[in-house]
Order: sequence, then structure tokens, then C-alpha cells
Amino acid sequence: MTFERKITQFINQHQLLNEKANVIVGISGGADSVVLLYLLNKLGYKCIAAHCNFTLRGNESKADEQFVERFAQQLGCEFRHTTFNTKEIAQNTNRSIEMTARDLRYEWFEQLRVETGSNTIAVAHHANDLAETLLLNITRGTGHKGLTSMQPQRGNIIRPLLCVTREEIENYAKEQGLTFRTDSTNADTEIQRNRIRHNVIPQLEAINPSFVQTMSSNHKVWCNTEQLVQWSINHWREVITIESDDQRHHFSIEVLLSSPAPESILFEILRDYSFNATVCSQLYRSLKETSGTTFYSSTHEAIIDRNEIIVARQTFDKQKDDEITIDSDLKNLPEWLNLETGIVSKSFRIKRDKNCATFDAQSIHWPLTLRHWREGDTMEPFGMHGMQKVSDLLINNKIDCQTKHTLWILADMERILWIVGLRADGRGAITNATQRYVEFSLKQ
Repeated sequence: MTFERKITQFINQHQLLNEKANVIVGISGGADSVVLLYLLNKLGYKCIAAHCNFTLRGNESKADEQFVERFAQQLGCEFRHTTFNTKEIAQNTNRSIEMTARDLRYEWFEQLRVETGSNTIAVAHHANDLAETLLLNITRGTGHKGLTSMQPQRGNIIRPLLCVTREEIENYAKEQGLTFRTDSTNADTEIQRNRIRHNVIPQLEAINPSFVQTMSSNHKVWCNTEQLVQWSINHWREVITIESDDQRHHFSIEVLLSSPAPESILFEILRDYSFNATVCSQLYRSLKETSGTTFYSSTHEAIIDRNEIIVARQTFDKQKDDEITIDSDLKNLPEWLNLETGIVSKSFRIKRDKNCATFDAQSIHWPLTLRHWREGDTMEPFGMHGMQKVSDLLINNKIDCQTKHTLWILADMERILWIVGLRADGRGAITNATQRYVEFSLKQ
């Protein structure tokens, strides 16, 4: 099968392009991207040659840009280019130069696609790039996602050359009389990918001369397997979920532990909430320990609460209480809280409502503080004798761990007055001797 026929079949098999497609073609000037632009243009697609100058190689980078522009003009393709100060951007964002260049490139390609009304963005990754990527991912440590990276299409990105090797591409370039640029940094084995390319893959090809093609075949198998894995994960996510809304997600520990691979399924569920593998492993090991253990990602918290794992977006700073000080002139009184004072008359009746707390005004020691629950908080609940841990009261009232951390505590200078909306302290209760009262209540 000819090179062109192989690429055409691959495009049709994966439905990468339709006949009228407008394509942004990423072109660096190297053999693979030159062949990609040349071939797509020859096949009749309307191509826009898009080149990024990352200013990493001085005059060599500028020469690449000039070469690509001339080549695009020869083919009759529109040429677009941009320039990035990649080193400076990498330093400012604390990322590697390679990762910075990759992100800048794809962000600009997408902007250009939208601006020009193009259908897709074609990049020149080939079978050798796929083998190198898989080896890098395996070496660094990866799950099934890393074994299925670099798909023929992902979103608006397509890879029409993924079915051919670097050798096939360079042979085709020679057959067509195409010239191309060689990036001098490709020989630098300090770069991990180059080390894999020049040192590792030749050793593996000494064992299996068709190693690159074998890795492509393996990739197809892993991609098919990934579909089965994803189906299973979605099934168990549905079975394990007790209830879920935009704010909170409840997962059954019992059902999770009955699954065939509970730790892996837990990770797949929690990765959607930015939890990494290390935290997920710690959480999994804690499932049979004391209820109330909390784990954090950058955006969410996961709490082991009796028979459930509760995941919710972080609503408060776990390092510091949201603390509100209320002076006797009611400065800073939040809008959701009512405070009423008055004389205790014969007709006065205490409201028997958990959303209301009434005290002898003489017993209140200003200023007041509104804050979140803290480990070690104690109070003497109304109607009970002796001090109780607030944590025990919350457990007895079946307050789950996530809600517990969002409850407000109203305290004065000496004691906790009220677990807002739940239980008042009995000290300072209204008696026959009380002359004035202070009443706190939640606004309905």
C-alpha cells in the first residue's frame, strides 16, 4: 500500500476529515509537519499553515519561520504565525519549557481555529512519537489513561500521520522532493524524549525490529480495553452513588468495598474532584477507621462519614475560621441572624424552636463571636446537666461531617451560647428572676 493510500484510509477509518474541511495545520518545518501540510493540501483540503516561533534557538528559530512561510506560499496555502517568549513565560508560571511550549502552541491553534472558522487542527504526530510517549508515560508511572494517550482524534485535534513511522515519512519526503528543517535540539539527550528516541528505542528494536509498529498495535488494544474499563467505572459510579447534586455527592462505602477493584474505582470517581492518587490511597486505607476523617483536594473535600464518603466543594478555609465579631451595638450582625432584646413580662413565652435561642440578658458577656465548629468545643446543652462535647452532640443529632464543618457557633467571651439552628446552652437560661432577655433567631 502506498504512503498516500495508507494516510487516506486512516483519515476515512477514523472520520478525521470531511471533503470540505478547513484545517489548521501545525507546521514547525521538520519532515513530519512538512509532509503533513503537503499531503493534506494535495488531497484537496483547504489548509492554513500555522507556525509558532518559540524563540528558543535564536537565528535558527527565525530561519524555521521563514522556511515555513516560503513553503506555504509554494503550496498556495494561507500562512499564519506567532511568536512567544517561551523561557520567560515558563519561568513566570513555574513550568518546564517543553510543557509551556506545548500549552502555548495548542492554545494559539484553538484561537486560530475559531478565528478562521476552521473545522479541525491537524498535528504531525506519527507512530514513533506514539511509542516514545507511551514509554515516557510508563517510565514516569501511569494508569490506563496514560496507555491510551495520543488518539487519532481528541476534541478538535487530529493526527492523520499516526499510522506511519518516521522512516516512512522521510522516505516519502525524498520521493516528493520535499526539503525540511532539522531542529538541532532533537539531538540533545538531556531532554527525556530524545533520550528515549536515541538510546532506549534502538535497544528495544534490537530485540524486536518492529518495535514501533508493535507499540502501535498495543495502543489499539489498550484503547479498546479502555472503553470496557470506562463502561465499568461508569457502572460502579452509578451503583455506588447514594445521592448527588451540584453541591454534594454521597457514595456508599459498603457498595464500594464490594466492587472488584475498590481502590481503583475510588480513584476514578474522586479524580473528577481534583483528588490525586496519593490522597485517594490515603482515603481508601482510612475507610475502616474512625468516622470523620477529612481529605482535601485543591477544590473539594472528602469526608468519611459513617457508611458514606461525602464529597463537597470547599466552602470555607480549612486553615482558618470565618470569624465574625459582634459588638453590643450589633455591628457586623450578619443579615441571616435576628437579635431581639426586651423586658420579660408576664405574657413572655420562650419559643421552643431550634432556630431560636433565648438568654437572660445579664448572662451575656459582649462582644459575641460567630465562628465554625472547632475540635474540642464544649457546652452545657439546655435541659442537660454537665458539659458535653459539641462533637458528641453533632453525632447524636446525626449531623454528617460535611454539614458539621459549616455549622456556625455563637459564643460570648466565656462560653458557647448556641450551635446555630441546633442547640442552645442551658447556662444563662430565663428564670423567674430574669428581667430582660436576649433572643437570637434565624431569619426565615
